[in-house]
Amino acid sequence: MSDKEAIAVTGGGVIGLQWTRLSRAGELLDTPRSFGGRGHGNGDIPSFTPRRTLAFDGQQFLFVTDWSKRVQQQKRRRVRIQVRGWRIAAGGKLLDDAANGFVIAADAEHDLLLPVVAAGPPGVSLVVYSKRRGPDDMPLFARIVKEGKTP
Repeated sequence: MSDKEAIAVTGGGVIGLQWTRLSRAGELLDTPRSFGGRGHGNGDIPSFTPRRTLAFDGQQFLFVTDWSKRVQQQKRRRVRIQVRGWRIAAGGKLLDDAANGFVIAADAEHDLLLPVVAAGPPGVSLVVYSKRRGPDDMPLFARIVKEGKTP
């Protein structure tokens, strides 16, 4: 990626997410590509607005979002929110599964939401998120992501 390019991520909900490279003047450099699947993010929780965040470490981008997913829990359907990510190479290639990305954090009992990502050395990022345990109980947690994995 040159200093004359940028990555744009748009969409969500029914249309899914799309990303493309832009010139600094705002012109499309290639056709928008889809990832995250249709209904991403708020498909299971209509009133939920996902937090999306993006960081660049000099070699690749890490796009992070809170992701709603239905899980079976004690004979009833329950939606749990996870934190997921997708890596995009500086040249524009999606490095992870287009539909689901990879799980950064998940918890069967609590929603994990409001992620923020910060880039570190090449291939390393820090993702901070909240765990909702109750209305006044939302501690912060952090995960280091290295090459699409949480060690």
